[in-house]
Amino acid sequence: MNFKGFTKKYWFAGFILLIVALNSFIFLPKYGAWGGPSDVEYNEIAINMANGSGFSLNGTESMFREPAYPFFLFLNYRIFGINYNLIRIEQFVLLFLTIYLTYVISDGMFGNLPAKIASLTIAVLPIFPIYATDFISEIFTAFLVLLFTYFFIRSLSSTKDSPLYLSTYKGESFVLLSGFVFGILVLTKSIFIFLPIFILPIYLLKERKYGLKNICIFILAVLIVVLPWLYRNYMNFGKIAIADRGGMLLYLHSIKSEFNDKELKDYATTAFLGEYFVRLYNPNFNIVKGEGIYKMNDRRILLLKEGFDFAGADRVMMNEAKGLYLKHPFKNFFIGFLEVVKVNAPMAPKYSVMFAFPGHIGHSLFEKIIKMGIILIIRIIWLTILLVALYGAIKSLKEKNIVAILILLFIIYLNGIIFFLQGVPRFVFVIYPFYFIFFAFGISIILNKFLWKQKIQKIIN
Repeated sequence: MNFKGFTKKYWFAGFILLIVALNSFIFLPKYGAWGGPSDVEYNEIAINMANGSGFSLNGTESMFREPAYPFFLFLNYRIFGINYNLIRIEQFVLLFLTIYLTYVISDGMFGNLPAKIASLTIAVLPIFPIYATDFISEIFTAFLVLLFTYFFIRSLSSTKDSPLYLSTYKGESFVLLSGFVFGILVLTKSIFIFLPIFILPIYLLKERKYGLKNICIFILAVLIVVLPWLYRNYMNFGKIAIADRGGMLLYLHSIKSEFNDKELKDYATTAFLGEYFVRLYNPNFNIVKGEGIYKMNDRRILLLKEGFDFAGADRVMMNEAKGLYLKHPFKNFFIGFLEVVKVNAPMAPKYSVMFAFPGHIGHSLFEKIIKMGIILIIRIIWLTILLVALYGAIKSLKEKNIVAILILLFIIYLNGIIFFLQGVPRFVFVIYPFYFIFFAFGISIILNKFLWKQKIQKIIN
């Protein structure tokens, strides 16, 4: 075995593994969830399925959660028994596959340097290994997003000049695979259900001859995966939907339009700067109460007491939310802007920086200045990353990179949906790899310009 050649070929993969291991060693003892499941509902559903009680919560059939992640847990419980650490090992495998797919997609789009920068950014950010230990669907979803993107790109790569060209091209096979994976993605995060409306026209842009055929194959594959679950929900609940929380989330957004000026000012301050900056002048402020969750829960409990089942209560809240949108259209538009700002707030390391220093305002002016400075520095760093990513996205669009259009549509779509709902940074975590792909391209352009200027300077001197 040529050890030198092996090291030269795989040194970067080993470096990524080392970074993730160091992050895990540093952050998991404090922020990881090693004692048990983080989301008791996912776990309860999976255990009920393993025990033969079906997809149920609190003793009754449910459609409150999307089914794919509980099914992933159920398969593990059924095959290996209830072993939480095994789930976490599998989710770390999904994390490394996510990094690998990020590298492959970036390399195909922009080359080796951006691919390494994007992969390294994921490895360095501690939120990824932390979420790999949590029994929530974020790592699972991020992997599905990247896997779908990979297959979709492959379904477009029918020309030899494509960086993802296959010597034996079976375009229809990759269209079918991308449809199947997208179906699983929708059954994991139903928020993506309308995304095909925006991405399928790419087939027509790429190859008009086969575009319509590919669109039909894709839709058929998605329906094969999704329809059984939709049928189950319709038969049990009389509702054609993946999950049953849309009314709640829309209500949680629109109820803020009933805030008075002070409440809205506090919420806006939290979205832009964080809860800490509100607590400086309002020590009793609580963001959970301040974003309307208590009001939403009170309304839901009242509807349940009035005899509505959960699905019925969700429908009532959906209709009330629509009424609030019509009643306060401009206020709801402003709140939507705040949701997008809030959802793109940095996480340090597990929760949004908006929750930094809860209950610890500090007594001295010096301590307050230090804490405000820490929050602002974290936000400025993250804002810089987002701005560089935007710069990279613009540059890639100028190069008419069709894959960049696909990735950008993902970003715009998810942020656009959140504009009308309730936003927390965890919701866009699943497309962080796309942020970092554009960020890496932007950084590589900046580095190339800097190095080019250096070379010119050397020639001049």
